[in-house]
Amino acid sequence: MNILLTGAGGFLGKQILSDIGALGWDNMHVTAVSSQADALRSKSLKSENKNRSHSITYAKPREALSESELFEGAIVINCAFPRTVDGRNAAAGIRYVSDILQTSIKGKASGVINVSSQSVYSKEREHAATEFSLLSPESPYALAKFACELLTEAYCLNKVPYTNVRLASLIGPRFDQRVVNKIALKAVNQEPITIEESGCMFGFMDVRDASNGLIQLALSNPNTWRSTYNLGNEKSYSLTDIANSIERIMNSMDLTMPNIDFKPIERNKKINSEVDAQCFMNDFEWSPSFTLDQTVLDIVKAYLLDMRGE
Repeated sequence: MNILLTGAGGFLGKQILSDIGALGWDNMHVTAVSSQADALRSKSLKSENKNRSHSITYAKPREALSESELFEGAIVINCAFPRTVDGRNAAAGIRYVSDILQTSIKGKASGVINVSSQSVYSKEREHAATEFSLLSPESPYALAKFACELLTEAYCLNKVPYTNVRLASLIGPRFDQRVVNKIALKAVNQEPITIEESGCMFGFMDVRDASNGLIQLALSNPNTWRSTYNLGNEKSYSLTDIANSIERIMNSMDLTMPNIDFKPIERNKKINSEVDAQCFMNDFEWSPSFTLDQTVLDIVKAYLLDMRGE
């Protein structure tokens, strides 16, 4: 089994690398492609698991693109894309995905999994988005992600099995851009918390569930893939739900929870980022494992470790 993972140094990519290592397969080879390849290699050597049975090759993007044999027979999982997107970053990100796709075909990859985003759907949808919901990418990031979906289809159709996986918004320790992390950090720092509740719903998914789902997809028969999947946990949370979860975890750890000021506000259009992942769940007999409380617990623990300098 050969897996080539781009964006291996990112939030999701690192989790996939870790989870593949836990499989313990002796016939698996992983090529981890990242601009941080040297740092990933160094970290791997320091924490080398002598019982690890699979092999890993670390490559920088230019190296991988110039060695198409790395792609031969591989399932390519493309996680590469900049988190913050302005015009220049979007152009560079789309170009890189295009190069990855072309090299996948040239190198005769066995299948291509392009990691996309739920943001290609309207952020003001009334119900959880299915794969057949109207597309409405409303931000530069969402538009760039949709462009990469179109590139994947255009390059791979009738040449190599492919699928675009629209991920729910991911959460986990040290992914500080998420509102879950921001509220948790305030709680750990004993700062007052104000929750302006407008009824918006956030379809968050633990990064470990996303990793597990993508690995399960990669290990399946590419010829059975649909062209598009949603991958999420089928749940969504209000800001009040999130704050209450953090309070439960703080109390369970005997930590003082700062005061939470709940302020209901009116909003004409409410954000909803929930996705319906029933197709993925049925096709791969997969289901998420982590609750919001479990994720929040790990986020709080990580902030406590950071405060102690550990």
